[in-house]
Parts: sequence; structure tokens; C-alpha cells
Amino acid sequence: MQNKRIFTLLILLIFFAAGHIIYMTAANTGNCQAQTRIPSSTTLKDQRTIQSDLQKSGINLTPEEIQKGKEAFEKQDKTTTEKTDRKEKFPEALKFSTETKTTVEITKEASLFNRARRISQYQDIPLDLKPFGSEFFQEATVRVLTERKDIPVPLDYVIGPGDEINILLWGRMSAQLSLIVDRDGKITIPEVGPVQVAGMTFDQMSKYLISKTGQIVGTNIDISMGSTRTIPIFVLGDVNRPGAYTIGGLATIMDALVTARGPSEIGSMRRVELRRKDKIVTYFDLYDLFLKGDKSRDVVLQAGDVVFVPVTGPLVGIAGNVKRPAIYELKDKFDLQNLFDMAGGIIPGAYTQQMQVERIVKNEKQIVIDINDKTLDNVKHFVIQDADLVKVFSIVDFDENAVYLNGNVKRPGKYAFTTGLRIKDLVSQADDLKNETYLNYALIKRESPPSREIVLIPFNLGKLILQNDAAYNYELTPRDQIFIFHQSLFKDQPFVTVEGEIRGISEPSDQYRITTQGQYGAPVPGQYGAPVPGQYGAPVPGQYGAPIWRSGTRPIWRSGTRPIWHSQ
Repeated sequence: MQNKRIFTLLILLIFFAAGHIIYMTAANTGNCQAQTRIPSSTTLKDQRTIQSDLQKSGINLTPEEIQKGKEAFEKQDKTTTEKTDRKEKFPEALKFSTETKTTVEITKEASLFNRARRISQYQDIPLDLKPFGSEFFQEATVRVLTERKDIPVPLDYVIGPGDEINILLWGRMSAQLSLIVDRDGKITIPEVGPVQVAGMTFDQMSKYLISKTGQIVGTNIDISMGSTRTIPIFVLGDVNRPGAYTIGGLATIMDALVTARGPSEIGSMRRVELRRKDKIVTYFDLYDLFLKGDKSRDVVLQAGDVVFVPVTGPLVGIAGNVKRPAIYELKDKFDLQNLFDMAGGIIPGAYTQQMQVERIVKNEKQIVIDINDKTLDNVKHFVIQDADLVKVFSIVDFDENAVYLNGNVKRPGKYAFTTGLRIKDLVSQADDLKNETYLNYALIKRESPPSREIVLIPFNLGKLILQNDAAYNYELTPRDQIFIFHQSLFKDQPFVTVEGEIRGISEPSDQYRITTQGQYGAPVPGQYGAPVPGQYGAPVPGQYGAPIWRSGTRPIWRSGTRPIWHSQ
């Protein structure tokens, strides 16, 4: 019985020792790993870094596409016989789904128009529409001008207390007078006396003063305006800063709106009212100014005037391939042609055979209406309504008769396709490549008709260019994309994983790429952070070595199987 217990104890000790050895080996080797291929299952942070590097190099491929193409190429290369026995054929096709989804998020700052629409998927044109004309008031520099001596006074300017009247007399009597209209509305002229001028227009006052000074025999007179008075006005309704303002006497409706930062998101830009003594004097349509430069209704304000901005009228949006995509307010005409005119017309890349209108029907449902009008002859008969969204899509994204050369080449870009075009017609010699080009692997990305599935065709660039191997000189088809890679994309990229209670760790397990190897030494005092107090001690002399790696200037220490020092 005792021998059996001893035998059982020995078996347990052997298993424990073997497990400890395996654990120590895995721990010592697991903290420092080397990547020998494009990573496909690393952290999201690494994936984003790789994708960013690829895009900067002109490579419009995902790491998965590059890796799968490379694996297929290596598999094919192993099973291929001698070059002379090979026939020109495409390797195994790699197909990928390229379907992506984009959602339109409605934020707190969304406009009135966007708030009326539900969140939905969208195709390939941006939906970040803004009310037409709103940017003018966001960018305009607001200056309340109390003196505008550089602007001629209009003949219908109404004289009031505080205005300065300049009078020049010459002949039998010479004088230069600057007279301020007093609070009673009068000015006093030598040898003429007090003259009532308030309430007259500038034209009426000029004629009246000429008749008055005619009493002075042999004297001529010239009349002009000096400084104009300031006047109190009100800007009310749906504006961004409603209130009472004091502005210059020559200020107009537009000046008042700029002072109040313009209509709000629910304010009308097409029915701005000027109210004077409880009556509407005129309406001002800002679209006349923005689209035509017409300021004929931008009249000069008078003291006590009210500039009132009512709630906006019907709103429609137009997105995509027009010159001014925006949200527009409708006024009189409610047809699609009028909307195109306000948006500046369609651009040459617009696909008019399938325009689309999203419409909300009686506050119950949303429907889609497709419009096929290649010549745009019928759009004037299509009636639009409040909250409609018109989408003008583009023609095909790619040129139908082009191929594309991307990556580590000296002349990347778009090339015209001709029948019989091959890879060597675009990259014919080593001089066409940039330095450090990866020669063992390149890739053709092709859309396979009729379904346009993505097919990846890998090939050996080095054998094609340096050995003139015709087996890799594939014939191209329209819209093919050729990708040439840099060597750094396929070099080993070792990294270390740091875990534990260590300062500077942003996540439970941080990975750091190794950029420099073989640089050892203790941390520089005062430059790196210390271990978290109370967790782990400093390296034990003689027991643990210097930092296992150094990432740039970031040494990483390890105590047994647990790292204890991380640079801050």
C-alpha cells in the first residue's frame, strides 16, 4: 500500500514538472513574437494601422485580400511544373463580396429637413445637406456701421434728428457749414434762421433749402450729407439672435439680418418682411440676392422698423451630381426643373436615366419614385412637395476603357485599355519600379462579368520583369487594377506583448511593434516610468537580464514570466 502511494506521488510530480516546463517555455516565447505575413487576426488597432499604410501607398486593398492572394499564389507556385510546361491560365479565382453599408446618422444639430426623415441606408452620394444660403451668415463678418461716408446717400433717405447736413455757400456770402438736425428736427442757417427738415427725404430737403437760401442775393449753395444718425430697429421672428439693435442710418434689411446672424434653421429665407408702423412695407427674397445678385428690394431702414423672419416654407433637398447640392425653400414653382435651376443644374457625370425621389406621404409612410428622363424634357412636369429628397446619381465609378496601375511604381495611374493589352505594356522593365519593390508577388484585382464579383489574380513580378516569363504576362481586361507592393509589407514584423499592472498600459494587453533590435541597457533615470507601487519589484541582479527588446526608446523589462517595467 505504501509503495502504491509513493508511485502515485512520483507520477503527480512528473506531470507537475512537465506542466511547469511547458508553461515557462510558452511564457518566455510568447512575450516576443515575430510576424512573417500580413496580419489578419491582430487587434483592431493594428488593422487600422495597416489599412492606413496601404492607402498612403496607393493600395486600395484590404490586408485579407493581399494575404489570400499571396497564399493562393504560393499554393499554385508549389504545384506548378517547369516554366516550359506551363500554359497561360489564370490561377484559382478568389472572390470577395464588396457590399458595404452606409447609414445616415441624425445628430442633435440636424436640420429641420433631416429631422423629418428617418435614418436609412444610402447609395454612393453624400447626404450632409445644409440649407442653401446658411453659410453666408456663418462666414459673414458682422460690423455695425454707424458712419458710412463712403456710400452716397440715396435721394429717398429720410432726414431725422442726429443727421449732419453740410452746406457750402459762395458768392456775395461765403461759408462752409456743418449743421446737426436737433431733436425738434430743425437746423439753423445764418441769415435764414431755423428750418424744419426732419421727415423730408434728402431730395426734398435739398430743393427746400435752395429755395430758402435764394433769399440771400448773389449767393450760391451746395448741399450734401455728412454723418448719418444711428437708428433703433428690431429683428424678430426665426432668426439666430432676435432683439433690438442700433444700426447706422443707411443700413438695409440685409445689414439687419447679418447683425442678427441670419435666419435660424426654421426661418424663411424667401419671405423676409419689413414692417413699418404695423404695416408690411415690402418682402425681401434672399434667393434673389444669392442666385441673381438682385438687391432691388433691400431697402434702407428707418427708425422703429421691424425686420421679421417667419417660419420657412416647403423644403426640398437635392443631393448628388448637381452643382449646388443643398436644401432649398420653395416659393412659387414646385416642379423639378425649378429645383434643378436653383441647384445650378446637373453636372456631366449625372446619370439622368435613374434619378430618385424619396417622398413622405401624408405623414404615414415614405415611398421612392424613380425618374427616367435622359433628355430632361419631362422634369418640368414633375411636381415636388415638402420634404422631398431628390437624388441624382452618378454614372459608373470607373472609366469603361481604362486599367489602373497602383502601388510602388514610378508612374501609377490610369491607362487607356486597348485590345490585347498586357501587364508588360504598363510595367516593362525594372526601371519602371520604385526602390525596394517586392518582386515575388503582385496582384490583379478584376471585376468578373456579368455579376462583377471581385477576382484576385496573383503573379510573380520578378519572373515577369527580370526573367521575361511570358506565363505571368497576363492579358488585361477593362477596369483591371494592378497592385505592386513595397518590401516592407512582407518583412517580418516582431512585436512584444506587455501585460500586468504596469503604468502606460492603455489596454489589458498592449502590443508594441519592434523597430530596433539588439539595443540593450537599463532605463535612463527620470526618463521612464516606474512599476506600479506595491505590485512588482525591480529586476533582481543576476537573475534577469536587460530589457528583452527596445521599441524605439521604450525598453520593456520582464521578471520571470511577468513584465515589471514599461516606459512611460
